[in-house]
Amino acid sequence: MSRVFRIYVNDVALDGEMSYYQGNGSSSYEFIYDKPLHLENVKTLRLEVGYKQ
Repeated sequence: MSRVFRIYVNDVALDGEMSYYQGNGSSSYEFIYDKPLHLENVKTLRLEVGYKQ
């Protein structure tokens, strides 16, 4: 299994770089998207986090 992390804006997946960190009893995701994203154009934001086989 592998981890899945996706971010969609207006039903379009953002291409970015995702990292997953785990340690000291906690875990975190970091998503880096280095293109302009104007919030006034965002109608919907969807975040998917999970696993796939």
